[in-house]
Amino acid sequence: YEGSSNGFLVRAVPRLRAASRKQGLRLLELRSPLRWAAGCPLEALSRSALLLDAAPPHVQDAAATARDASAAVLERLDRSSLLEGDEQNLMELYGLLRQGHYKTKPSDLETFLDAPGIIWIEMRQNGQNL
Repeated sequence: YEGSSNGFLVRAVPRLRAASRKQGLRLLELRSPLRWAAGCPLEALSRSALLLDAAPPHVQDAAATARDASAAVLERLDRSSLLEGDEQNLMELYGLLRQGHYKTKPSDLETFLDAPGIIWIEMRQNGQNL
């Protein structure tokens, strides 16, 4: 991750994988990290601490979500609730940010949680982040 190539991973790789089924492209993927030994607990700790695996929520039925848009609500979040509350919610919100902006880096999360002028607003529908 390290703040580079995330846009490529988020946007291009899924399209290349879809196209490879049709056009005979071959994608090669590094399975073992160069810096870490397989199963290294320090890697797991760093990935968890920096939310490197944070992903946006999966929307089960996008068509139904769109049809029921009137049920969506905007909520202002208290920063302390993000830190002390549901870790899954924080990971989903950060995952949305990572997917929405390819230059997002782990230190951005610290800024968003510490800076007094930043306001977090989330859109929820039926208890799920959108």
